[in-house]
Amino acid sequence: MPHTPMISGLEVAERIRATVESATWRWTGEAYRLTISCGVAAYRHGAGRGELRGPADAALYAAKQAGRNRVERAQGDVTRYTG
Repeated sequence: MPHTPMISGLEVAERIRATVESATWRWTGEAYRLTISCGVAAYRHGAGRGELRGPADAALYAAKQAGRNRVERAQGDVTRYTG
């Protein structure tokens, strides 16, 4: 979500997480409970989207280690010196 503050990204991720958790998922007639974990990262000063993958992935694993079915914020913003 380009040009979106971290807090908004966290709110969207939480809405998605809650929607998945509250939905009834069926496979071959059986109901299954699904949950998701999300890692959210932000960047500024011209860092590329590719530079977000590592911090977002680390936040995702932190969410899983903290009990799953949660949203975690990446530590700090990804920045790149643009001179």
